[in-house]
Amino acid sequence: MTKLWIGILPVDATDTGLIAFFSSNGITPYSAVVVRDRTSGESRRIGVAEVDDADAAITATNDKKMGDYTLRVTRWRS
Repeated sequence: MTKLWIGILPVDATDTGLIAFFSSNGITPYSAVVVRDRTSGESRRIGVAEVDDADAAITATNDKKMGDYTLRVTRWRS
């Protein structure tokens, strides 16, 4: 299982919406979470997803639109 970093999310993105985005592109993530500000609870416009095949997930989702935003999807670098 590999973590992916998802950047440039819409402000109104949700965890469920992020999972649906991956699913609509043929990828089934184990989890997908929109990172939120601890104080305000507002989206920080980034997310993290866990998938089996990172290369396939990146190919299927990088530079794809979610709403009006073109997402950037890369491997998580810890």
